[in-house]
Amino acid sequence: MTLIESQLPTYAKPSSREEAVVCRMAETFVSNAILARVLIIILTLVRRSYGIRDLRLPEYRDFAFSTRAFLHPNPLSREQIPSGCGVVPRARPHGLVLAVPACTGRHSIASIVESVVGTGSREVVVPADAGFNTYRQLRALRINWPVGGKLQGLGRAFIGAIDSTFDTHYNKLAKTPLFVERDVLPSMCALGVASNLGLLIVDRINVEDTSSKYAEATWNALAQFTRTTGIPVLSLPTTGAAALSLSRLHGASDDLASSGVTEMTICRAQFDASLRVAGVRSMPSWFPQAAHDLALGHPGLLSIALVGVSLHFLAFNVTKLTAEVFLKYGQQETALHRPHVDAVRMIRQGGRFTTSSLTRHSDWLSFDELASTHPTPELR
Repeated sequence: MTLIESQLPTYAKPSSREEAVVCRMAETFVSNAILARVLIIILTLVRRSYGIRDLRLPEYRDFAFSTRAFLHPNPLSREQIPSGCGVVPRARPHGLVLAVPACTGRHSIASIVESVVGTGSREVVVPADAGFNTYRQLRALRINWPVGGKLQGLGRAFIGAIDSTFDTHYNKLAKTPLFVERDVLPSMCALGVASNLGLLIVDRINVEDTSSKYAEATWNALAQFTRTTGIPVLSLPTTGAAALSLSRLHGASDDLASSGVTEMTICRAQFDASLRVAGVRSMPSWFPQAAHDLALGHPGLLSIALVGVSLHFLAFNVTKLTAEVFLKYGQQETALHRPHVDAVRMIRQGGRFTTSSLTRHSDWLSFDELASTHPTPELR
C-alpha cells in the first residue's frame, strides 16, 4: 500500500483489483521534458503577472479598489455585474496555448498545472500607509470551453467558478435577461482583478465547439481578458481547434499565444497500472509496438483499451497475454474511436486528402498533418 492510499478514508480505497485498475489508470500520466518546460513557462508568466499587479504599488492598489467599486457600488448593496472595467496599469498579455491531439492527456495536464500553481484562495497581507491590508488571492481558476463556443457560456462558467470559491452570488445575475454579451468581458476582468487571480485555465477546447459562428467572439474575449488585466491564460485546445479556429484570428492568437504554441505528444507506466495489477507479471517485448499500432500514440486511447483488457483478465482469471488477445479486446474497447484512428492511420500512410476529411478528424492529428488545411498563396 502506498503512502497516498494509506491516508485515504476507507470508502475511497480500491476494494478490489478491478477497481484498482480503473483508479490507477485514471491517475496515470507519463511526464516528459515538454511538460516540464510548459510548467516553467506558466510559473514564469504567473510571477511576471503578479509583479505587474503588485498590491504594494499605490498605482495598482488604487486601481484594484476602483475595480471592487464596480462590483459593490456602496457598502450596503448586493453584488452587481459591472458594466465596465479599466485596463490594468502596465498590463501586457500573458497567454500560452498548449495544443495536443485528442486522448493525449489534456485533462491530466490541466490538473498538474493547477496543482503546481495552487488551488483555492488564500489571504495575503500587504503593507499600506496606515499599517497592513488583507486581500484574497485566487491562485488558479479552471473552466471548460463553452458548449457551442458561445461567449455568454464562457462568462457564466467563469462567474460560476468565482462564486463557488468565494461563496458569492454573481451567477444569479448572470442568468437574468439583463446579462447580455457585452457584459461578459467587463465582468470577467473585474472579477479577475478583484480576486487577484493568478492563472485562468481553459480546458476542453475541441473542433466541434470552436467551429461555430460564436467561437470567434469567445476567442477574442479571452484575448482581451489577458491583454486588459495581464492575468495569464492557459488554453488547452486540440491541435484541430488551434489550427482551424484560433490560428485564423490574428489578434486573438497573438495575445493568447504570446508565450508560444506548444504541441505535446506523450509504456510501461500504463502497463504497470493495469495489466500488472491483473496478474501479468512482466511486459512482453512486443507490447510497445502493439500498443502503438492500436492507439497510434494516444495515451488516453491506450488507457481505455488497457482497462478493458485488464478487467477481462480479472473476470476470467487469465494471466497469459498474447498480442492477438490484446489487439482483439483492445479494438473492442476502443470501437467508438476506431473511425478516427483508422482515418489517422490512412492519412499517415500518405496520399492526398480533402480539406473536409482532415477537418473531420483534426482533433486527432498533429499540426504537420493539418498543414494542407491552411490556404497558401497562388501564383498568377
